[in-house]
Amino acid sequence: MKFVAVLVLASLALVASQSIQPAAAPPAAGAPAAAPWTYAQSGADWTGLCATGKKQSPIAIHTHNLNGTTCVRDGEEAAIAHRINFFYKPVANLSVTHTGYTLQVAGDLGFVTLGGCNPCAGQQYDVKQIQFHAGAEHQIGRKVRPIELHIVHQKQGATGLNDLAIVAIQFYIQADGGFENSLLRSLDWDHLPSSANAATALKTIVDLNSLTEALKGEYYTYEGSLTTPGCDETVKWFVMKTPLGVTSQQHDAIKALFAGRQEFAAGKGNNRVTQALNDRKVVWFRKRV
Repeated sequence: MKFVAVLVLASLALVASQSIQPAAAPPAAGAPAAAPWTYAQSGADWTGLCATGKKQSPIAIHTHNLNGTTCVRDGEEAAIAHRINFFYKPVANLSVTHTGYTLQVAGDLGFVTLGGCNPCAGQQYDVKQIQFHAGAEHQIGRKVRPIELHIVHQKQGATGLNDLAIVAIQFYIQADGGFENSLLRSLDWDHLPSSANAATALKTIVDLNSLTEALKGEYYTYEGSLTTPGCDETVKWFVMKTPLGVTSQQHDAIKALFAGRQEFAAGKGNNRVTQALNDRKVVWFRKRV
């Protein structure tokens, strides 16, 4: 019962802050909190649209045989509709929050535009929050990486959970130890909040432009859903092809928070299993040679 109580408190906190994810939070302030859920079965036991939807996320992206994948190249007319432009900015005085389901940072960290706008009215999607999943949720090729960052955006003027655009960036553990990832370091990764509804005030600036190595590269885009209950199918996904490096210590810090809780994730982590592509197409946005 203690675990259930913690999750209910976390859900109530999410309702109050109108968080985009977990989608279990109802759109109206003051509405009853949704029933607690866990990653004990990696989402296989979730109900409702999570079980019946045809545009669910995450997915496995096939790169070896391009099954279900269409290629477009930057500069081609066919590529314009699938283009994303980034307009991120550094922000101070933020906090990293342990929601009970993920680590989250909310703030006005900039925006993206879709469809080749640079920028233009009607296609601006503002950053609402960033979140982390360990292990990664999307599978690119045959690789399953240890961490995935989601940058959650919402179209200006949209309400509830409508008109979302999520940029996913994956991380790998550097074999030789390597250098700390600068974004994770700015989030005070050595002192992450360890319990649900706890938060750590950040003393440093958070700047998503530190992810430029991944953001400037190729990506896969498709129509999908939130990866948490109720799995609303209102998301345009942009899964960046280039992963970024982290140290083993940075990986272990987030893994311990979620995978280490047997009753919550059964040692698996806060990541949902991949879902059927069904009749959707993935577009591989390639850069000019």
